[in-house]
Amino acid sequence: MKIRKRYIIILILLLMIIISVITFIKFLNQEKKLRVKVIWKFKTGLWVKETPIIYKDQVIIGSGNTLYCIERHIGKLKWKIKFDRGIFKIGSSTIKDKIYLVTEGRQKIVGSYKIISEEPTLYCINLDTGKIEWKLDSIDIPGLIESLNGKFVDNNIIYFKDNSIISLNRNTGELISKNEVNKNEGLLESEINPIYHIDSEGLYCIDSFTHKLVWKTNYRIFPDFIVDSGKIFGCSREGYLYCIDGRTGKSIWKYSLDNETGEERTGYSHPFLYERKVYIGGDYASNYVFCLNSEDGKLIWKYKTKDIVLTSPFIANEKVYIASADGFLYCLNAKDGNFIWKYKTDSLFSSPIVTSDGKIYIGSHTKRCIFCLQEKR
Repeated sequence: MKIRKRYIIILILLLMIIISVITFIKFLNQEKKLRVKVIWKFKTGLWVKETPIIYKDQVIIGSGNTLYCIERHIGKLKWKIKFDRGIFKIGSSTIKDKIYLVTEGRQKIVGSYKIISEEPTLYCINLDTGKIEWKLDSIDIPGLIESLNGKFVDNNIIYFKDNSIISLNRNTGELISKNEVNKNEGLLESEINPIYHIDSEGLYCIDSFTHKLVWKTNYRIFPDFIVDSGKIFGCSREGYLYCIDGRTGKSIWKYSLDNETGEERTGYSHPFLYERKVYIGGDYASNYVFCLNSEDGKLIWKYKTKDIVLTSPFIANEKVYIASADGFLYCLNAKDGNFIWKYKTDSLFSSPIVTSDGKIYIGSHTKRCIFCLQEKR
């Protein structure tokens, strides 16, 4: 009996120790969570896949078929525009007081079965008034996506359709020029205002004045590439992160990002350049956040989350902010990738953006809202 009692006491003590450890771990996680406070959250009603854009003291973000403008300090709606179709893509930056977006193609049934998807519409929105300044129907989506990522020449919108380079007046949407691009022209020398363009064959560099080919690659990268100091940083569907010489088109280095899932990259997670380092998420292929040396492409660190990382990183104040499909927004040390904190936002596609006053803005998928967060001091 005494031995039996002793075993019972030992088991009770072990259970108490296990409970204490679990409680302590939960306490630590809660403490890390409490390092972030919610300043406000704005309900959209539909899930948010777009990344917030900051314009003056406003947050611009799309949800479903609605574009919202929210006062960024207090979370109050300033204006909204509802379109007749869902928003397909919003420009990644503002041009003075304007932003450009593309709606999805309208579908209609012809006969009994056949569905035809009509080409979408390009809109120009005045961010001060919340009014549509102009719209252009039957725009080609693949050609236009590159321009929405910042492809403007002489403040005009440049995009490619078929084998033509098209220039639109950004204030009116009127056609300025349409010129054929001769991709068989041969390599030329040009360092003035190159335009980079992607199609199914590869990445092209085209002279913006002569519209002649400067160089091309035999592989393609996703449209959300970065051009910095004469170098191009972008990812391929096969999972390589490339650094390309913008003058010659030659690959300076390429790095094979880990693939744990067997899936191809889709281009959701875009590279972010910060202090000679390039950061990127695993996309559909892995649960990792990567940090590479931008000069030679060598891995500096990688951090593993509990699910795939479809969002793009944002770096500010030596910290990396990135959301994972595990539902958490992560804050990591930008130098070594060490974990600092995480907060439950349920963001799937919306990437964070951090302003100079330390506020973090991000859209949520399942919570169907926009968060304004701030780290506690």
